[in-house]
Amino acid sequence: MIRIRRGPVKKITKAQTVPQQTYEDIPLSQRLEENIQFFSSLYKESSDVIFRSFVVGEKNATIIYIDGLSDTQKLDEQVLETLLDKNEFDENDFLLSVKNRLPISNIKKISTFSACIDAIGNGNPILLFDGYEEVFSLGLVKFEKRSIEEPQAETAIRGPREGFTESLGVNISLLRRIIKDPALKMKTILVGKYTKTKVVISYIEGLVDITLIEEIENRLQTINIDGVLESGYIEQFIEDHPYSSLLYMWPLQRFIRKWFHQIC
Repeated sequence: MIRIRRGPVKKITKAQTVPQQTYEDIPLSQRLEENIQFFSSLYKESSDVIFRSFVVGEKNATIIYIDGLSDTQKLDEQVLETLLDKNEFDENDFLLSVKNRLPISNIKKISTFSACIDAIGNGNPILLFDGYEEVFSLGLVKFEKRSIEEPQAETAIRGPREGFTESLGVNISLLRRIIKDPALKMKTILVGKYTKTKVVISYIEGLVDITLIEEIENRLQTINIDGVLESGYIEQFIEDHPYSSLLYMWPLQRFIRKWFHQIC
């Protein structure tokens, strides 16, 4: 049996939105630490943005990519295994030596923060090395094998027919493919004593009332039940009037509607 305990609900009030974060088209730093600090700040509250640090020879390196948009299998097999091999790289032209070793057909050199952000948002991991202002954009975009079908509950005559699936990773990637700006945040919370179900709060920084996000997160963290099997389990915990006959929450199956609600 699922045990439900509901505490007092703090009503969500409307407040001013936080100004959207901007970034300049400036060159990358030669210091890897400074570059990582910039991207970590830019992609904060984005649990699907992955930073993988390692050492190539005697140089520190980091790969940044979005989980669900980039092909992690090819990233491991074609990039990491090659770079972590015992083979030595030419110190006189280190970047060219690395590029020639990687078995990837689409590799581009980029040198600005905006170019890196575009690459990451389009599913291309970026490879950074300490001591270099130029980085590699790796053509490792992931293409979903399973066909995304039109939802039966929300048919459409015009526009994309893709709909959300039961896979959280696929749903996140659907949003990321259409909203490529780093202002799109994904905050992950585990709910359920035994199921540890992943719940993701998705929003665009600068367009949403941040106090609303904080209140939703607080309500999710105070949920005390054995498990969450579908969204209906948590609706009553995050809405202001759980016993009202009026509908205050709208379940969405078409991700294009989700995108519309994000920006409007």
